[in-house]
Amino acid sequence: MRKGIKEEWRGIKDQEKLVKLSGIDDIDFVHASGFIGGAVSQQSAIKMAELSIWIYFWKIFFSSYF
Repeated sequence: MRKGIKEEWRGIKDQEKLVKLSGIDDIDFVHASGFIGGAVSQQSAIKMAELSIWIYFWKIFFSSYF
């Protein structure tokens, strides 16, 4: 399975805005297409991936209810 990083985070160049939006203190960047992103710590990079995947499955699960 290949999924991009959350659309809301993609291409934001202002790091303070990206930190505020994501809630991840040491997030560094997310590419505009969402294929890659980075953070200072491994823990934060994993959190970025988990949140992105969680949103994907949330949309699939609840799309059948709306």
